[in-house]
Amino acid sequence: MSSRREVLRVLAAALCAAPFLTPSAVHARGRTPYGGTLRLHLPFALEGVDPHDLFDLDAAVLGGALFDSLYAVDDKGRPYATLADGLPESTPNGLRVMLRAGLKTAAGRSLEAADLELSLQRASRGGARLLLHPFGVPKRVAGRPGGVLFPRGEPQDLARALASPLTAVVPRGFQPRRPDGTGPFACTPTTSGLVLRRNAHAARGGGFLDAIDARRSPDLAAALRAFEASEADLGWLASGLHRARRQARQLDAGTLGWVVMATGRQLGPWAAPGVAQTVLDESPLGSLSALGLTVPSATPAAPRPWRGPATELLVDARTPQLLAIARALTEALGGGGSGITVSPVPSATLLAKRTTGDYGLLLDFVRVIGTEPGDDARALLTAASVATGGQLVTTSSFSSREPYGGVTRRLPLGVVGALRLRGAHLDTFVGLDRWQLGEVYARP
Repeated sequence: MSSRREVLRVLAAALCAAPFLTPSAVHARGRTPYGGTLRLHLPFALEGVDPHDLFDLDAAVLGGALFDSLYAVDDKGRPYATLADGLPESTPNGLRVMLRAGLKTAAGRSLEAADLELSLQRASRGGARLLLHPFGVPKRVAGRPGGVLFPRGEPQDLARALASPLTAVVPRGFQPRRPDGTGPFACTPTTSGLVLRRNAHAARGGGFLDAIDARRSPDLAAALRAFEASEADLGWLASGLHRARRQARQLDAGTLGWVVMATGRQLGPWAAPGVAQTVLDESPLGSLSALGLTVPSATPAAPRPWRGPATELLVDARTPQLLAIARALTEALGGGGSGITVSPVPSATLLAKRTTGDYGLLLDFVRVIGTEPGDDARALLTAASVATGGQLVTTSSFSSREPYGGVTRRLPLGVVGALRLRGAHLDTFVGLDRWQLGEVYARP
């Protein structure tokens, strides 16, 4: 009996002590600690997040924290199921994809076959248009709850396409201004930006952080001042405005997408395919690297200023990052003598102009859509197809091994540079360098 009492006493003592274990003790035992708020000050719109919008810079940065796709791809390029119940299955009528049972969004909405069908059709009309076109229009499977059927294709190819963030699953009635998904965080818009809090219904587990407070900065300088003054945990593009923050480490989490310059029908013959890329190739773009762009390292042997008609360069007025790039690009194209005037416009105006092609020049952002060969070219081809109602998607062809520069020489847009997620951070948060925000945690 005395032995049994001793065992019970030790167990009781351990249980009483458990609530008072420090984060350091928990971490020392190999468990990732929970808690903490990651503060971000970003020169973006931060008004909403749309995973299916190819041009959404906010989605490129925060989408992975809010949404999941049906599949993911491992380090060896092999697809595996995340929201799907297994890999696509070949049937006499096409490829069947089943949704896992019991999934809920951050707002507590149950996901069903109707949600999956409409979500994939929405993605097919948006940024995943070229990715999903080879497989046809998905339809619900009669008599099989949670299933959709693609008319054609190979199972592995479809799984890789459905691993793209542009094919993320959203509920019926989805609204980008109130983003609702199955990712590790739930999103609440505020007057100053977006607040992400741990998602209790997350399909693959909630984030380790309590919250991510993403605030809108009016310009790049304000974003850097916030980091320098210890008001932010990420220095966007650099480690400080006037001086580097002490103990800050460099961060480079990879390419978010590309900043592109498109030519519209107001330019007449200067809107011909290939003109935009040729103009950019002949311009000294080195100064744009300070704005987060990876641009050609070599300066053109004989830089040539813009020789086309005087025109406006449209840019989204909500996004200081792109506005700064537009102004620097105008200088690189010849400054005041080029006849190009930067024109910030509301997002609704930009969307209408982009869709109709009724503009002279337009500066835009195009997201990375995947890691498969040819995905970069697919993204740029999809972007160029918007003004043609998707015609380019079905009438253009390219080799998956062809660099995207070769593709843009056949399109009415050119790549200014790749926008990378670069800057600085402290050791306070672990995992920022991979930018898998659901896996980031605060150091005890």
